[in-house]
Amino acid sequence: MSQRVRDLQKLLSSLWYFEHKDTAIFCPKTKEAIIRFQLDSWVVSSKDDKWAWIFWPKTSETIKRELAKVILKEKIKEKELDEKTLVQIWVYKI
Repeated sequence: MSQRVRDLQKLLSSLWYFEHKDTAIFCPKTKEAIIRFQLDSWVVSSKDDKWAWIFWPKTSETIKRELAKVILKEKIKEKELDEKTLVQIWVYKI
């Protein structure tokens, strides 16, 4: 069992790729979720790619970027983010 695996499962869950209870165990469902995310995000080109299911820097960066999008959408939806702040985020990347 690993807290890092649990955190990964939670991240994948927040992006709708891991639809199971986080277990902290790297199981086949975790591997499948990583591969689906990588394929959908064009991190790998096939499930047989040598980087498929490996949580390497490109996967990590892409997850962070996608998670930021989800958070921004939620903030906009909840009206916690105004247009001026949104422009600053996109233009100045703050």
